[in-house]
Amino acid sequence: MTSRPLKDLLSAEDYSKHEEQLLKDGNSDGQEHNEMSKDQLEREMLQLLWSSSALVHAKTAEETNKRWPYEADIKRPYFHVKPIDPAQLLNWRRYLDFEETEGDVERIRLLYERCLVSCVCRRV
Repeated sequence: MTSRPLKDLLSAEDYSKHEEQLLKDGNSDGQEHNEMSKDQLEREMLQLLWSSSALVHAKTAEETNKRWPYEADIKRPYFHVKPIDPAQLLNWRRYLDFEETEGDVERIRLLYERCLVSCVCRRV
């Protein structure tokens, strides 16, 4: 992130939005942004981008850690002609219950789809 130009890291729309925000807010040492050099402005924009990326990373890590106990117990995430064993079925049920309590409809739908692939049993 630090070795790439800021224009490569942000879309033109995001770049102008961040620039507008920084120009409006002023900077920490009281200097007006319209008096700042382009380099100073870009350094502050990079800092803003860095901190927002850190927040996204922390949220992702938190969500991953909540789901890891269930994911670690999935032994067969693919279709197989043999039925899944009861312990695996129980793990899927607990995982689905957990995801339903979290309330994110898209995550719930995707997990049900994954579960169906693993747990479907071919009847002869």
